Amino acid sequence: MSEEKQINLLEYDYPTETMVQIPGKMLYGIMQLLNQVKDSETTQTSFISQFPKSSKKVFNKDDKKLLEKVEVEWEVYPTALSYFEQTPVESTSLLGVMATDLLMLTQQAHLDNINSGLAVQVGTFKEETKDAVKLS
Repeated sequence: MSEEKQINLLEYDYPTETMVQIPGKMLYGIMQLLNQVKDSETTQTSFISQFPKSSKKVFNKDDKKLLEKVEVEWEVYPTALSYFEQTPVESTSLLGVMATDLLMLTQQAHLDNINSGLAVQVGTFKEETKDAVKLS
């Protein structure tokens, strides 16, 4: 009897330009799921424990119009009153950020499929019906 090798799927990745094919319904379902995760992981009522004392915009070295990041110097609220008087900010959890990133990639793939004619507008195609299976 041969031993089956256990494969850790997370130990394998794809080079950046590798293209894989997945069923269109799977892409659409993943896109819907990621959108729900993004929405559920974003809250409107977050309070942060620090406020920005100063900030500096850092632009791309090659394209001076492309903002790469904002370096922020933070300061802790000095009193409880100042903390509770802040305006709540919208925040996203790390899971929400990851879902948003993947959502953008799936949306781009979906848009590419729309532009190439692979994806068609809802209501403009007829699904093939399969013969009903009789349950006994």
